[in-house]
Amino acid sequence: MTEPTWRPDGAYIIQEAVAVPFRICAIITRQAGLKAWANARRGADPQMDQVVHDMTMAGLRWVTSAVGKETRQDPVGEAPSKWLTATEAAELVGVSARAARLAAHEGRIPAEKFGGQWQISREDAEHWKASRRAA
Repeated sequence: MTEPTWRPDGAYIIQEAVAVPFRICAIITRQAGLKAWANARRGADPQMDQVVHDMTMAGLRWVTSAVGKETRQDPVGEAPSKWLTATEAAELVGVSARAARLAAHEGRIPAEKFGGQWQISREDAEHWKASRRAA
């Protein structure tokens, strides 16, 4: 992975917006607790909800590419999805589907709600599984 390059002040300002690199989205989402902050305020500002969602998705995309994990190709069918439902994540981790939904709702595992259903990245589910084993 290459080192981020320095840019002058204002380099990320584009008209009335700021272009945030995916790597920075990942850092803000995970280390600064963006998801927990946004969950506490969800629905108050639809534009903020969408921006936080997009930053989360950008961060997840960067993490997936930065980790260097290649998606294993199934010789018979398609590659496994990068996203799991709460039920699928629960099966992988070894908890109930209700526990997975609650963990997602409380922000204990990074998750996004699409169409009323929690979606958890396969990588986050694997991390959750490993952390449960270590505990």
